[in-house]
Amino acid sequence: QLRHRMMVKRKRKQAPASDGSTLTKKVIQEDGDDEGGSPTPNNSGVDKEEASWSKSKKKRMRRLQNKTKQQQMNARTPTITQSEKVKHQDGSGESANLPQQSDQASLDRNVLQNKPKRSSLIESFKARLSGSRFRSLNEELYTMPSQESFSRFTKDPTLFQEYHDGFRHQVSSWPVNPITVLCQKILKHAQKKRQRRENQETSDSSADSGNHSSTLVVADFGCGEAQLAAELLSHNPTNTHEGQQSKKPKGAATAATPADLFQVHSFDLVAPAEGVPTRDLVTPCDMSRVPLPANSVDVGVFCLSLMGTNLADFIREAHRVLKANGTIWIAEVQSRFFDDTEKQKTRPSQKGKGASQHQQTNDKQLQEFLLALKGLGFQCVHKDFSNKMFFVLQLVKNGKKPSKKMKYTAKPCIYKRR
Repeated sequence: QLRHRMMVKRKRKQAPASDGSTLTKKVIQEDGDDEGGSPTPNNSGVDKEEASWSKSKKKRMRRLQNKTKQQQMNARTPTITQSEKVKHQDGSGESANLPQQSDQASLDRNVLQNKPKRSSLIESFKARLSGSRFRSLNEELYTMPSQESFSRFTKDPTLFQEYHDGFRHQVSSWPVNPITVLCQKILKHAQKKRQRRENQETSDSSADSGNHSSTLVVADFGCGEAQLAAELLSHNPTNTHEGQQSKKPKGAATAATPADLFQVHSFDLVAPAEGVPTRDLVTPCDMSRVPLPANSVDVGVFCLSLMGTNLADFIREAHRVLKANGTIWIAEVQSRFFDDTEKQKTRPSQKGKGASQHQQTNDKQLQEFLLALKGLGFQCVHKDFSNKMFFVLQLVKNGKKPSKKMKYTAKPCIYKRR
């Protein structure tokens, strides 16, 4: 009991005043030493009390001591009036409001740090809206005739930009762009054609080489932003297509010199917006009625452009403008002609680029498409199923006139509603 009473008395003596008078006395003593005044004599009782404090209590007291020092230093710092600020600016040309500038700089720095987060969020929302808009326009183009699509896009050309922004975003996630594949095929085809022509001219000395043009005429049905034309024309000796763009009147064929390797006609519902480099290469029209003479094209291309309920009209128009020894390449999405179960059955056996015809007999939709092409005057000579997103068909004329009564509509790409 005696020991307990002694501990209680000691704790009461050690407890500081509630107003912090002990610390204040010590701070005043230290400040007096700094200012050169007479030092206040040390209180041995206070030192003994501090020696008996616990570690946590010492930390609390140090915090309170530092806070008291900061308050006293702020009280001694003279405040700068507005007139003194102006005077300092006039005298030295620099602002004395340094704390305000630092606060403004820190505020700007915080805004810049938060801006990318907000901008990335806005960009993600814009990408979602663009994808939703693309799916809606894509479905409309698949489920209406080309005449209605041409009329609608002509009235509102911004739909073209909205559609191709979404299309560009979608194709960017594919392993390879179908335009790149078709461009490589056309380049190989042009090289083989030139070699055959050179062999014929050397073997037949009486042949008039001036009557044979080495320029390959290409018609791109549904060109979009004319990426294929820009790529092919870059292989011409001039290595630029700006000069040909300026010579090309609207709706007319692009003029080509005898030295040019390619002459490209690009058709779509609307020309790209102003500022797009390939704008002048595109001729707006309905693909069932292109402004080209008959038997004037060496190569025709349909790159993901068989959209509409009147696909047979597109094929008949391609047959009209194609030469007797011409070639058509069609690139289409596999989901339009293959079901998931059928793709799993046929995919393992389709190694390499050329899948044999008997390996494709299980797919009814593809066979119906090939039969329709046969009735429209074309025969398939090569199939490329090497890409998992799309396939490529190479067609030539079969010597028969296309049926005027045949109608064909492929399965449209309908997206799920969310």
